[in-house]
Amino acid sequence: MGCGSEYYTSNCVCDTLLAIVEAQEKVSPSSGCTDSCATAIQELLNGVVNGTADTIPVILYCKGTCAPFEGLGVARTGVVGTPFAPVSGYIFRVVEVDPETCCAVLEILEDGTPLGGTPLSGLATATALVRTEVCITVDLNCFCGVSCLFPQDLL
Repeated sequence: MGCGSEYYTSNCVCDTLLAIVEAQEKVSPSSGCTDSCATAIQELLNGVVNGTADTIPVILYCKGTCAPFEGLGVARTGVVGTPFAPVSGYIFRVVEVDPETCCAVLEILEDGTPLGGTPLSGLATATALVRTEVCITVDLNCFCGVSCLFPQDLL
C-alpha cells in the first residue's frame, strides 16, 4: 500500500493524490500524525472538520530541490486590451488524477490575494483559501513529496 492509499502506481505522490480525489468524491457519505494527508482524508470522509468540507488542499514538493512547487496559469479577464491575467500559487485542489500516466489536473488556490514573497509566506495569515478556476496539468513523477492542509469548503 503506497502512502496510505489503495493504489499501486509505484509513485507515492500519485498514489496519495489518487486517494485524495477518491475521498473528495465520497464527501457525502487516523492514525499516526495529527496533521497529515491520511488524517485529512479521514477528516474529510467522516465530516470531522465540518460537514461541508469538500477539498483537501495540497502543497507539492519538486524533486531535486525539495522546494514547494509554484503553479503558474492564466485567467481570462474579459477586459479589452488585457484579456489574460497571470495566476500563481503553491496550494492546489486536486481535480483529477490519471492512474495510468500519473498526470494530474490541479486547480490553483489563493487566499484572496496572491501569497507573494517567499513560498507560502502568507499562509500563516491566510483566513480562507479560494478557488481561482485556473487549472494546470502536471506530471506527478516530477514531485518527491506532498503535504495536505486540513479539509475545507471551497465549492
